[in-house]
Amino acid sequence: MSGIAGVIHFDGKPIEPGLIEKMTSAMAHRGPDGINHWVKGSVALGQCMLRTTPESLEEHQPLTNEDESLVLVMDGRVDNCEELRWDLLAHGVVLRDRSDAELVLRAYEVWGDLSPFRILGDFAYVVWDRSTRQLFCCRDVVGLRPFYYYWSGMMFVFCTELQLILKHPDVRRDPNEGMIAEYLSAAIHDREQTLYRNILRLPAAHYLKVRHNLFTMQRYWDVDPAYQIRYSSDAQYAKHFEHVFAEAVSCRLRSCGPVSAEMSGGVDSSSIVAFAQAHYHSVGKAESGFETFALGFPGKSCDESAFSQSMVKMWDLTHHTLPSTVPESSWFIRETRRSGDFTPYPTWAAWDLLSSFIQERGFRVILNGAGGDEWLTGSISHYADFLRHFKLKALIRQVCADLQFASRESVPAIIFPSLTLLRVGLWPLLPTGIRRAVKSVVRSRSANYDPLELDFVRRTKLGERLAKRNSNRRFPTHAQQSIYGRLAESGWMAHGIEMRDRLDGLHDRETRFPFMDRRIIEFSLAIPEEQLWRGHDTKYVLRNAMSGFLPELIRWRRTKADFSHVFLEVFQMLNAARHFDDLTIASIGWIDGAKIARMYSEMVQSYQRKDLAWINYVWNLWMVLGIEIWYKEMILDERFEL
Repeated sequence: MSGIAGVIHFDGKPIEPGLIEKMTSAMAHRGPDGINHWVKGSVALGQCMLRTTPESLEEHQPLTNEDESLVLVMDGRVDNCEELRWDLLAHGVVLRDRSDAELVLRAYEVWGDLSPFRILGDFAYVVWDRSTRQLFCCRDVVGLRPFYYYWSGMMFVFCTELQLILKHPDVRRDPNEGMIAEYLSAAIHDREQTLYRNILRLPAAHYLKVRHNLFTMQRYWDVDPAYQIRYSSDAQYAKHFEHVFAEAVSCRLRSCGPVSAEMSGGVDSSSIVAFAQAHYHSVGKAESGFETFALGFPGKSCDESAFSQSMVKMWDLTHHTLPSTVPESSWFIRETRRSGDFTPYPTWAAWDLLSSFIQERGFRVILNGAGGDEWLTGSISHYADFLRHFKLKALIRQVCADLQFASRESVPAIIFPSLTLLRVGLWPLLPTGIRRAVKSVVRSRSANYDPLELDFVRRTKLGERLAKRNSNRRFPTHAQQSIYGRLAESGWMAHGIEMRDRLDGLHDRETRFPFMDRRIIEFSLAIPEEQLWRGHDTKYVLRNAMSGFLPELIRWRRTKADFSHVFLEVFQMLNAARHFDDLTIASIGWIDGAKIARMYSEMVQSYQRKDLAWINYVWNLWMVLGIEIWYKEMILDERFEL
């Protein structure tokens, strides 16, 4: 991933000499192809370049127009570059080269605030308008490229990596207790705040305009709840999806070097690999240098080698499986201090070693299947839709199918139909007033926030934070509303994407996500729920569309690998039992330390008994340990002792 950074003093104060250079040097790992700056008086912009497309070979940033009235820095890629190029030419624009940065700068010249809506792709870009002294910042519709900022009222600092802002002498490291409470409750909701009080992120699908006396943030794209796609047969839905998916994959194959893919053996990653191979064959590039990679867990239930090998056989792939190993314990501490952010999850650490191997193989572009679960799995909220429309036979069939699925699973099932019927079937149909009253009582008496200290919960208004809506979009069905919530209402996606990006940035690589394509999202929210989840099968339309592209072993696979055991390994490696007995964040009143120590002991005992209840403890305990590491390393500036 490339990187961008900048400092603007709106009071006209000159930029401190060497400041922007200090910021970009701190993310030099993102600029193997060069680091450049543009400094004029009270404005300093910097860009770290990673070239991944043929057009990027002629790209130079920061990029100005002819009279230097506009200056652009961008971390990103334009996926509809040909369409955008023709639209600009039709407006009489003279393009100086074929780079994506040139397209984006000219798009801003033509359409201004509306320019990000015209661009498909992954991007975060900034345009400084010298004539109006206005800064325009925007982020792609899913937020695949990070954008952090600090605004004092006179000074605006932005960057790709949060830790760069911490290097500015005027930025304090004040902990944001509200966001910390969300982490500790394992319920990340807010999409703007960070663990630092004065450092924010630009939400996905938003732009930001800053002037001396103006600070405006606005959403530029959203899903249209009224948009519907309706056909008379499953085959027609599958054909439509196949067309959209083929575009989403093929546009992400544009690269100045060979492309690779993570292929676990699940239906999502395997579908991407299949369509990539189909594309290469259709354009006569069967010898494209395409390779696939996976982690292996030999002897464990989560090992997916049999599935990935069926893809290797079908498509004659060059495939690499690395045994899963976790980095040494100091890696977690170093990465927390380097990034200034929350400690990476143990599962990310395992994949970080795979990333190093992919880098050694010379790949800068890797395809990833994230997004398939989010947009195509469907939602258990379809229970409420069945009830609302009195489709009792359909509801009974679905509940029976879910019960059969749950009984076959060797790990705790995601679906518990009897409880789910009450929670997501009947509950959403109750009047709003009743639901609010019940929530108020439950929130005051329940242990949902256990083991947070109650004073901390009240002080941070955690209940109100988690109940706050980020959008007023209302969809026709409860299932659609639930799926949309993954995009616009949850902070987990922003959190996970940014953690993935910061680890990618260390390995000279760009991860591309075909399932995160705007066209895929719009399609999934426009089709009937029965095309997403029918009977035993989630991702129904995807499975239908993959006929002939995937081995049947994968196409109708209903299991998912669970990697929770990696957390246990890392807990032991970090000597978690000792730390849970003496938590700094307990001594300052955030966490009940005795409860945490008891939870950890119960988890270990459950694992030793080989019952599966231990999995229920994993995420909460890691969030506590991660905040403990972050607080000691970044706020107290103390070493977390291993």
